[in-house]
Amino acid sequence: MEILKNPNEAHPFDYYIQDFEVYKLDYDFFYRNSFGLQEYKTPYNLTFYHLSCYLNHLELAFDIQTRTSPVLVELTPETNTLKLTCRCEKVKTKLCEHQAQALYLIKEFKNYRIYFDAYYRKKEMEVAAKEYGLENEPNLDDYFEIPFSIREQTIEVKLKKKGLIPINRSAFDRFKTIFSPTLNFKQTEENLLTTSEFIVLSYNSYQDSLNIQVHKAQLSKEGKLKNPITPLDADARLLDAETMKEVKFHAAIKQMSSYRVSRDVLQRKEIKAIKEIICNPLKLPIYRHNRKKSDNITSSSIEQI
Repeated sequence: MEILKNPNEAHPFDYYIQDFEVYKLDYDFFYRNSFGLQEYKTPYNLTFYHLSCYLNHLELAFDIQTRTSPVLVELTPETNTLKLTCRCEKVKTKLCEHQAQALYLIKEFKNYRIYFDAYYRKKEMEVAAKEYGLENEPNLDDYFEIPFSIREQTIEVKLKKKGLIPINRSAFDRFKTIFSPTLNFKQTEENLLTTSEFIVLSYNSYQDSLNIQVHKAQLSKEGKLKNPITPLDADARLLDAETMKEVKFHAAIKQMSSYRVSRDVLQRKEIKAIKEIICNPLKLPIYRHNRKKSDNITSSSIEQI
């Protein structure tokens, strides 16, 4: 970490730390960059007044003076620069006592640290993100938040985007309980003997669109597909999924069921979706739609791969 300051004129209130990382806040750093280290060797015996704390922001007070003008700690993520502001009389050639004490609290107390340590915050959020299949998302702050708790050992990750559904057994069971009185996605023994489900790949060169869907059709006595061929609702199939692989498969089908894509350019999420479809956990037959025969998906316009 590098201290940003004008060597000829110290700022009366502000102190800046460039390339700030919480794990670099060791005792050597405080010894070199603050006044009176012996006065606050540990934060556990400090008397302070908590005012506010949220992502990259902290306001504290330690005495009557700082209660009137709080100690302010702000992190600018774009430049990773930490700014500490205190209006006490100490000239900020080094960290004043109040600024150093605020840094100590961030270093030692995880309920403060988590708002200034991106790596630590990400690890805490990943535990919750796994429940929603989001653990590999690059910016979990877009999906989750951590409300501040004055209790040092309490870290609770909450959803920021309402409406996300956890991908776990309890969620599946709850949805099945809700919908089972009116919906029954289980095929009867009779249907299993006379119908078939299969994947259809359809590429429209005129619209430059790729479409991948699961369809079903009746079978003839010879075992051939009969018209009409009907696309299945991926949302409904999600509710009937039995394993995580099936959930990812149906979610990928939903994404690719009406997607416009260039032949030469595939985004990361589309590539991931196609990989999940290729896994094909239900072992469904795969057909290719031949638009030269018909623009519609019929038994005569699809060919098994």
